[in-house]
Amino acid sequence: MKKPDILSVVYYTGFKRWTAPLDVVDTFEPLIEGFEPADLVSGRYFLLDVKHGEYQGGTENLCSMIIRAERAMQAVPVPLAKNKFAEYVDTFSDIIKYVNGANGAQFSEPIRNAIDSWARLYLHETVGMTYDEIERLLMDKSYIDQIRERIQAQRKKDEKRAVKRALAVADAEAEKEKQRALAEAGAEAEAEKQRALAEAAEKNQRALAEAEENKQRAVAEVKKEKDLALLRMLKDSIFSLYQCRFFHSVPEEVQKTVDNAQPKDMPALHAISDYLSGHKGDEKEFMRFAKTSLA
Repeated sequence: MKKPDILSVVYYTGFKRWTAPLDVVDTFEPLIEGFEPADLVSGRYFLLDVKHGEYQGGTENLCSMIIRAERAMQAVPVPLAKNKFAEYVDTFSDIIKYVNGANGAQFSEPIRNAIDSWARLYLHETVGMTYDEIERLLMDKSYIDQIRERIQAQRKKDEKRAVKRALAVADAEAEKEKQRALAEAGAEAEAEKQRALAEAAEKNQRALAEAEENKQRAVAEVKKEKDLALLRMLKDSIFSLYQCRFFHSVPEEVQKTVDNAQPKDMPALHAISDYLSGHKGDEKEFMRFAKTSLA
């Protein structure tokens, strides 16, 4: 049973020109010596470079029409100048008429329907025509200016709405940025406030500590002065008691022993004072007691 013929076709719609070899064989390393290209199965294919190549199959057929449509779709948005708009719309309406006319009989119904739907969809999506307008235009081309004016007015409305949305987004972003800046400034101000409060508290603590230290120093000075005054009074009291007890002035040895006493010796001086007030011993015994107490 004979196998059906197979034609390899690359239908390319990319923006860059197709530069790959047109035969798969050309992608391999050079042939081994003794072999000819004809000894290998050819991998050649037919290239339809839609956006760059010239279609060699004529102009009044479905393939050439689709290629023209592919090239027309590079103009986005579709120009609304009168001639340009009509040329663009005609490119797709010609395809619809072609597949639904006598020439379309060569294609199966699913293919005709697919191509028809594709052309109508592109007119709807790229131009903004409604499906009713497409149908109306296919029956009467005189409606094209009316349709173009309606689309032009709609496009202006859409542009205004787009600008309004963009401004709203910009305002929202600006407000968001403002709130973020305010939040950062507030946080920084609060942090600075807390730092200032901490520094003030630390300074206050230092001042309180210094004041307490000064207070304690002053109290100590007062106590020292008081103790010295009491010490002097007690010493003078001892000298008076001595004179009253022994009926003569205080000897130098006794005066020197008592005068050398310090505030820490206050208990000893009180004991010496008590001794003079109540004890009946003589001066020598007193002197021994005094020296022992102040040792």
